[in-house]
Amino acid sequence: MSIDIEKVNGLIPAAVAPESGIAKADPSALALNGITPYPVFVSASALLEDDKPDPPELIHGLLHQGTKMSLAGGSKSYKTWCMLDLACSVASGTAFWGRPVVQGGVVYVNLEIQESFMRHRMEAILKAKCIEAPELLRLWNVRGFDCNFVQLIPELIQRMKNGNYVLAILDPIYKILGGSDDNSAGVLTLVLNEMDRICVETGAAVVFGAHFSKGNQAGKEVLDRVSGSGVYARDPDSILTITPHIEENAFVVEPILRNFPPVSSFTLQWCHPLMQPSELDPTKLKQRSSRLLKKKPSLMDFMSIVPVGEESGIKSAGLKEVFETRGWDTKSITELRSEAEGKGLIVVHHGARNLITVHRKAT
Repeated sequence: MSIDIEKVNGLIPAAVAPESGIAKADPSALALNGITPYPVFVSASALLEDDKPDPPELIHGLLHQGTKMSLAGGSKSYKTWCMLDLACSVASGTAFWGRPVVQGGVVYVNLEIQESFMRHRMEAILKAKCIEAPELLRLWNVRGFDCNFVQLIPELIQRMKNGNYVLAILDPIYKILGGSDDNSAGVLTLVLNEMDRICVETGAAVVFGAHFSKGNQAGKEVLDRVSGSGVYARDPDSILTITPHIEENAFVVEPILRNFPPVSSFTLQWCHPLMQPSELDPTKLKQRSSRLLKKKPSLMDFMSIVPVGEESGIKSAGLKEVFETRGWDTKSITELRSEAEGKGLIVVHHGARNLITVHRKAT
């Protein structure tokens, strides 16, 4: 069932009639809907005098407690393995991708993997990390249930309030859209606002998995690789993209961070069942095959390489050689030759053994 944005917005009480030009929210209506009233204005001087410390760095240099992070990658980039590794790392206080973590309670909302296969994955990760099953880790296996975010997230918040959680992982995010299009900025904004509620009301960080759009993404800007609405690329406090490296089973992580100093791209090597830090060059992203990168020339391009006069005609092998030298797609030769012949621009000779020679008419 898809999300009706009007109905979802109806869950949020409107402000009462403005008094003195300032709209006020109705606290009783807010309380009825489980929504905290807006905070008061804070003066700049009061903000500067506030010595409240920054929230703990849940993952050193990448994620603060109480903030949001997306882990985005293409199909078969081991995102679920990585997030399950993160869950085990934080719950046990062991390093994640070689980075220190703050130990605390973790809830993993498993929206995609059947429970028995999730168990196999966890067993493999715990064995590889040489740790016991963390007592601070809870899994919520909800595949097959109605996971519409309107119902799921309030229930998650309520359950998390009964424990001391520092991290909630939702994998993958598209499963909570209720059948709505993830290209809809309106729906995505509502979903991510609800994730903010998790952060605010529980104090935990929220990490979610997001997918790249189809095809090779190496030629795109980092934030353009994620499938769906651009909200994915603007809203999270930390974004980690996982893009294939030219080396087999290696990946490049490119962090986009709002609250940390910039972190350079780094590489990971997939060593089942974990991603391990690697010393590979992070600039070596896997590109499309050379065939896919080749340009289809225009008819004018084609005509520029066809000689004038029958005696100077060029054979098919010669055309192919020129196309390859110029980085043109050789599969377009037949199409362009037929187009040029149909327009009377060239003469095509069919010789013995199907040898084809073409030339332009002499003027």
